Amino acid sequence: MARGAGSVLSWFDLNGRASRGRGWAVVLVTVLAGALLTGGIDAGVPWIRWLFPVFGILVAASAVVTVQRLHDAGRSGAWVLATHIPYLGLIPLLIILVLPPRPLPKSREGHRLARGFYAACLVALVLAAASRLFWTPYWIPSESMKPTLLVGDYIAVSLLSAADLRQGDVSVFRHPVSGQVFAMRLIGLPGDRVQVTDGLLHLNGAAVTVTADGQFTEVFERQGPIGATPRCQTPVGFGGICVRDWLQETLPNGRMHGILNIMDNPSAGSADSTPVYTVPAGHLFLMGDNRDNSNDSRLAQAVGGVGMVPVENLIGRVDRVVFSAAGRSMLFFWTWRADRFFRPVE
Repeated sequence: MARGAGSVLSWFDLNGRASRGRGWAVVLVTVLAGALLTGGIDAGVPWIRWLFPVFGILVAASAVVTVQRLHDAGRSGAWVLATHIPYLGLIPLLIILVLPPRPLPKSREGHRLARGFYAACLVALVLAAASRLFWTPYWIPSESMKPTLLVGDYIAVSLLSAADLRQGDVSVFRHPVSGQVFAMRLIGLPGDRVQVTDGLLHLNGAAVTVTADGQFTEVFERQGPIGATPRCQTPVGFGGICVRDWLQETLPNGRMHGILNIMDNPSAGSADSTPVYTVPAGHLFLMGDNRDNSNDSRLAQAVGGVGMVPVENLIGRVDRVVFSAAGRSMLFFWTWRADRFFRPVE
């Protein structure tokens, strides 16, 4: 098969050359595809995920063309890593595109290990993009699902249908009114009766089993991109230790998960003492694991709660935490929580 400048393979040949025109074409198409994907996801367009494999191929082509341009300019291909940093990568990328070409170095056919590394990274990139057909990533911005999910967790959400629903699943859904994406635990299925009495969950007239499991402690500081601070049992200043009771709750189907208790509010009408809710057909009842800091289905939509969530608003089930950072940016490596990387979610 031909490997000339105009062939398809030449676009993925790490030893090839890349004209400025090719470089600009790949960059512009990749940016446009990224904008289309972002807009489609935010708008909830269901078929948009089928563009992810195409987007992965475009990004792979962009990376190879960048390496080609770097080689043509006498620079190391490793600089391609800098060009793919979100937003900031556009600066070195633009510089690379305008650099004048230089004669090919004699060692152009060498460095097999480096070329193999680049090729492996490109294959991984395309596979990662293709995997988005089956799962979608989301960031956790609030503490409503502590201790299961922390602020700054980057979660993988697998698609599922109504037939796949199980009580106790940590689920991602769109708010019935605002359309915002939330993550909460599925507590009530259609027909279930749900009530909270003195902070204790009751399902279909029976109280669930709850056992003490020590305390959940963390430093009182700003967390995540929005800089939110945790809610504590006893007020503390910045740098102090925020304490909450950690409990284990067991649902009727035997699934066990951790919940937090900040305070007890037995007054009628509070989230700790609710009336009996009967989940209507085609709807779900969801609650946050941080029970005293979650505007979930216990609260009506008119007062800022989630209320009953239509099944069609469900996006998927949280399978695992892929990455986690406590700081305002994922680039702040000193805030990474390495012990949470690829952690399964129960």
